[in-house]
Amino acid sequence: MPEARRLIDGLRDDLRRIIAPLLTERTPLDTLLETHLEEMRGVLTRLESVDATGGESELSDAVLSHGERISSVAMTWILREHGVDAVHLDAGDVLVTNEDFTKATPLPDRTNTRLRATIPSLCDAGQTVVMGGFIGRTRDGRPSTLGRGGSDYSASIVGAGIGAEEIQIWTDVDGVMTADPALVPDAESVPGLSFDEASELAYFGGRVLHPSTMLPAVEKNIPVRVLNSRKPEVDGTLIVGNSPPSSLTIKSIAYKEGITVIDIRSTRMLMAHGFLAEIFAVFDRHRIAVDVVATSEVSVSLTVDHVDKLDVVTYSWQKVMGGEAGFGMLLLGPRAAERLESFTPPWPIPKLFRMAKEQKILEDIFRGKTINTISMLAVEDALDALRWIENIGGGKAMIARAEANFSVVAAWVAKPPWVE
Repeated sequence: MPEARRLIDGLRDDLRRIIAPLLTERTPLDTLLETHLEEMRGVLTRLESVDATGGESELSDAVLSHGERISSVAMTWILREHGVDAVHLDAGDVLVTNEDFTKATPLPDRTNTRLRATIPSLCDAGQTVVMGGFIGRTRDGRPSTLGRGGSDYSASIVGAGIGAEEIQIWTDVDGVMTADPALVPDAESVPGLSFDEASELAYFGGRVLHPSTMLPAVEKNIPVRVLNSRKPEVDGTLIVGNSPPSSLTIKSIAYKEGITVIDIRSTRMLMAHGFLAEIFAVFDRHRIAVDVVATSEVSVSLTVDHVDKLDVVTYSWQKVMGGEAGFGMLLLGPRAAERLESFTPPWPIPKLFRMAKEQKILEDIFRGKTINTISMLAVEDALDALRWIENIGGGKAMIARAEANFSVVAAWVAKPPWVE
């Protein structure tokens, strides 16, 4: 705890050094910082008395909430210094959440009622409302946070709650990109996406948007525009209910790290019903979300993000269903993989999930009708694929080759059996 208290004192000095030069009157800043830091010291005192049975998450949120609360007040003052009629609104006063601390879920009815009662009248009066993202409060007033991507999620919640014409997400890139620009330097922004496309990209590893960000906008059918705060003149990416047809064969490539593939086998699946329900009942009981599912007559393969409870889950399957559950990856048979890699240029997808034989699946993928690339690209090959794209000349070269090779791929798919 002494070290934590030293960090708090250092935080006060850092914030004063960054914010003070932007303000004419600095006394309110000193008061603001001392008030918040004293609250944080009080939380540390409470944390010392928390036993191993719980309570850490709640106190963690109590500490983490101060960053947004301080920065949003400071931003209000800075805007006023530049002639903007800005008014601060504490996010905790309007964004009501459940008590799932560190990853709280907003309560729509209560939140929307408070938003509609507060923000529209301020905007009608010509004021610019400034509020922090990422944070809220429980029904009884305790600070909570929304978890990763919570700031963008907050913006989407507010926009949907007040019926905004458009929700804007300001980031450090030119919109949703064709690939991760940190790995593919010539990645470009995608002009337009549908809600479905943007949600899939976000869920399967896209770095710009968090999956939850799209939910409020989808429910109210409000366009979402992703823009670059460092280059406001760039149009960015517009996300709408139904995007217009695109000339891009592949709109974007995303990858997800830390994925675990689980292969469950049991002869009980053969000609039986209810087997999948038993499998997913185990996931539901342990609150584990499943990303992708592939099935055959006697096996189910799926991917999950979190592995902290997999030992317990695996034991449940073995005990209840008599199957053998283990970790693995469904692969193409050797001859099929060899055939796929024999193309010129070779395709960077040697390991694929088991898929249906219908040609339409690959047609849709290569013609840009779907971007659910996770269903065909094995996790450990994602970085190899991106390196391959870079080696052949970048995203444009990859798209050109996809166009040139589509007829060849379609002919290959038509040769049964292409999955062995």
